[in-house]
Amino acid sequence: MGSSYLKNHLGYSLTEAEFEDIPNPYLELNSHVTMKTIQAGTLLGTLVFGPLAAVRKQSTRNWAGIVQKATRFGRNGMIIGVGLGPLLVYARTMKDPQEKIIDRDFRLRHNRGQVRVDRGAIVGGIIGVGANTLLGKPKLIGGLVGITAGVIGMAVYNINQK
Repeated sequence: MGSSYLKNHLGYSLTEAEFEDIPNPYLELNSHVTMKTIQAGTLLGTLVFGPLAAVRKQSTRNWAGIVQKATRFGRNGMIIGVGLGPLLVYARTMKDPQEKIIDRDFRLRHNRGQVRVDRGAIVGGIIGVGANTLLGKPKLIGGLVGITAGVIGMAVYNINQK
């Protein structure tokens, strides 16, 4: 995707020329949309559908049942997000000229809020997996909690920036 894309996600300041340097526009848009579908799937599965599925049955209507269902639904939401992202991009952009994709990527790079949320999800997921690895706990749960916390934390931060 290019060093400008990575530098932007790592928090470096970019020049206008670096913002415009988009060597692989379709790949960059795919990575953005896939990141968002992963975030949405993880959040919905972990915080909404998993707990709702757990409280539906008497046998899982306890903390262990909620954690188990939230983990399963969060993992499945993440997996669905990985596959859904490229499909959404293809369906939405299959007839668009490359200039339109480049313009969209350029605007996404400038959107600090989007970049912060993506960074929060990545860093949160890494910290969650690392912490649970050190504690001897399931890595998946740590990753799901980390992604969820990173997305929510950066969304709250973005709201307070306005």
